[in-house]
Amino acid sequence: MSRIKLFCVPYAGASSMVYSKWKKGLADFIELQEVELPGRGRRYSSPFCGNIDEAVEDIIKQIESKISDGGKYAFFGHSMGTLIVYELVNRIKEVYDSEPVHIFFSGRNSPDIKVENKVVHTLSDEEFKFELNKFGGIPDQIFENEELAKIFIPILRADYKLIDTYNYAKKKTKLNTDMTVFYGTEDAYIKSDIKSWEKYTTRRCDFIEYEGGHFFINTYMKEIICDINNILASYKD
Repeated sequence: MSRIKLFCVPYAGASSMVYSKWKKGLADFIELQEVELPGRGRRYSSPFCGNIDEAVEDIIKQIESKISDGGKYAFFGHSMGTLIVYELVNRIKEVYDSEPVHIFFSGRNSPDIKVENKVVHTLSDEEFKFELNKFGGIPDQIFENEELAKIFIPILRADYKLIDTYNYAKKKTKLNTDMTVFYGTEDAYIKSDIKSWEKYTTRRCDFIEYEGGHFFINTYMKEIICDINNILASYKD
């Protein structure tokens, strides 16, 4: 039985470590591939990406050999990771004429819908903290502890720059990939009809709702992993 590589792209401020806890719960046929963006985790000394296009090219360099070996693969992205995954799979389709067997989008409307009403990454520390607290998931000690703040605030600002400067451009063709969209019932990032994701693929697009806000993926980690296992099982040989 061949394995399916699952590439997971982190949300703003996070490193690839946020997905490490998934390893124990994922089925044996799923090979977790934690994508690390520059400026954090094991790539802490690397300069941040300046925009989402740079992030896409950076990730392609990391995974090129893993998606060109003929094996099956899938993507998962939450929040900022959703935007990156959307642009990434379209770039892979364009350059390599290859598409994943499945895409999991989480915690965000489709890319044509602008969620943020203001530029966040240039705000003062107090204003920046206020905006981030709207969505939860950021421990208070990150802002209150001077040493932690020196590490994490630049990462958060760099990531919000990617979000703030993202400009959606309609693609020439739709994706030909099955999709699943996870979302929270009280997620402040969901500003309009989540079902707008359906227009991005010629294939199936399913929606799974969870109670909670933007970081429902942490609250319902086991359930989401179970969903992923069950969905990807249909692509096994």
